[in-house]
Amino acid sequence: MHEFLKPSRQILCKDDLERFNLSETKKELIQFLVALNNSVVKKSLCDSVEESEAIRKLVQLFEFLTESIALFPPEKQMSRFGSPMFQQWLDHITQEINPYIFSLGIPEESLVETKPYLMSSFGHRQRIDYGTGNEMNFVCFIYCLYHLGIVKDNDFPGIVLRVFDRYNLQDINIRYLRLMRKLQFTYLLEPAGSHGVWGLDDYHFLPFLFGSAQLIDHPYIKPKSIHDPEVIEGYAKHYFYLSCIEFVNKVKTASLRWHSPMLDDISAAKSWKKINEGLFKMLDAEILSKFPIMQHFLFGSFLRFEISIVSDKVYPYVYEKSHEEECDHRLPGELPSCCVMKVPSAIAARPELLPFD
Repeated sequence: MHEFLKPSRQILCKDDLERFNLSETKKELIQFLVALNNSVVKKSLCDSVEESEAIRKLVQLFEFLTESIALFPPEKQMSRFGSPMFQQWLDHITQEINPYIFSLGIPEESLVETKPYLMSSFGHRQRIDYGTGNEMNFVCFIYCLYHLGIVKDNDFPGIVLRVFDRYNLQDINIRYLRLMRKLQFTYLLEPAGSHGVWGLDDYHFLPFLFGSAQLIDHPYIKPKSIHDPEVIEGYAKHYFYLSCIEFVNKVKTASLRWHSPMLDDISAAKSWKKINEGLFKMLDAEILSKFPIMQHFLFGSFLRFEISIVSDKVYPYVYEKSHEEECDHRLPGELPSCCVMKVPSAIAARPELLPFD
């Protein structure tokens, strides 16, 4: 009988991160992402895909999550930082979400392992922020469902094109990506560990990855097409990558070259295949290999971590208890957004006039 484990943080120092980088767990997680990615090569969000019972139940889950937001409207405030009402929304769904998870057909005893990944995929309760680490937790939730036999190989296109999002004219239901966009706008979630103008997006990475796969060998939409407003307007509802370009153009001022120079640079690539390959390298280097992100990664029975004995020398300094209780940062100089000055999201800052407007 499988022994389920409550997911916990295990990467507490650089040695732990190095061990993870050499582990089979990391290889399997990347292989899972590769499989999801490959399942949508040359596929549009509007293409027909097989929708299994698991896909339909996941869609119902997101309908519940979306409807719950209306129960906790943000207070009227002048602050550009996160709304505390997000915490109330998260507390509410934590109490009410179990029947929707069980409807997927998971064993009751597996809830202790699957639920924490799902709940962590909506943002951090204390910090009221969201970043690529939270996005990765959603992948981990699907990974658990895959190992439980709920999600199968032939569900992969549906997971990406129907559960991660389905953004077309006929279907207005909100899925994971648009749920997160709605939460970001409603509660002004802060970007966790954002690279600012030198990142792809303040919050997300996977839409760019999957979106570049969708556009591989597209007959006329080329990487440089992201600079064409007519292409963006006409195809943002069909491809993740273009919908993300549309989004950042809406929430940030000036041109793409100024507010998102990395996206501008990437548009010079020869092909979408090159971009897709490069984004996998970036995923490894900038997310799965970064201590500020991976120190919050959760390990359980499906995503295992080898427990290690760490000497006192590894922890040269321990922060005082005035620091957030849930944080356990041992290495000075490698701190995520919870430990430094808060940075408002572009969503919160966008409505404000610039000095020269």
